[in-house]
Amino acid sequence: MRRAFILGLLTPNLLAQGASDAPSEMRTRRDIGSDLAATVQAEVADSSGESGARLRALQAAAASAAAVLPGGSLVAQRLRDEVTAEGVAKPAASADRARELQAKLIQIADDLRFEPLQQAPAPAGWPTPAPVGDVVIKEYPAYRMATAPMRSEGDMSAFGKLFRHIQANDIPMTAPVQMDHAADTDGVIGERRAMAFLYEDDKRGQVGKAGKVEVVDVPAATWASIGARGYETPDSIDDLHSALVTWLRQHSPRYEVTGPMRVMGWNSPTVRGERRFYEVELPLRLRREG
Repeated sequence: MRRAFILGLLTPNLLAQGASDAPSEMRTRRDIGSDLAATVQAEVADSSGESGARLRALQAAAASAAAVLPGGSLVAQRLRDEVTAEGVAKPAASADRARELQAKLIQIADDLRFEPLQQAPAPAGWPTPAPVGDVVIKEYPAYRMATAPMRSEGDMSAFGKLFRHIQANDIPMTAPVQMDHAADTDGVIGERRAMAFLYEDDKRGQVGKAGKVEVVDVPAATWASIGARGYETPDSIDDLHSALVTWLRQHSPRYEVTGPMRVMGWNSPTVRGERRFYEVELPLRLRREG
């Protein structure tokens, strides 16, 4: 049934998020990524050049891309780190470094140009997905959701309960699917404890227990969010969580984290590999004075 649901309800409504209605920042990221990719491809095509010169050209391309990304961009910092990486004198070493940098810049260019695939409508007033590899502060509207507990990290029984709920109540499927984590313990990220399907309209249905799920209203709130490509793994989630905490400390000290993280999964199993997209988020509030 889960397979039929995914193929029957999600697949027909494929939308390229960030197309003509994308905000200017997302278009700028795509432009930067396209320029970076073009430069890298030109250097790859020109195999006659000396390896040291090719390395310097790739570093210059990285510096140019970093200079036009927004302040505080983690992607820009990745690019700057490549520019300032220790140089090498031997031609053979320069060639190895150029090949390594080339591969990294191709990956970064792909991240900058990436457009999440939105397979179902988001709730009304939902903010734009976070860019891959960068942190944004998002204001979420109030929304309604159906939630079911997860007994363990890999427990998928919640999915079936939620699907049967929306099917029985004629609730449209939306994206993303929300996955809540327990509070951190001694610096270790809490396990995933609940999965939720979000209602497109917060006036539909009513709150309370509904069989094996619970329908709740979530108030409007501020969240820090970072986007990621590929499959979620414990290591990737841990890295993204750490990036969020570090970024907030360095760039938005006026905010404090108010609770455990959540993961927003935007794609069904029909979307594979690097086409997949998810967000890791932390709830925020302005620090109280004094």
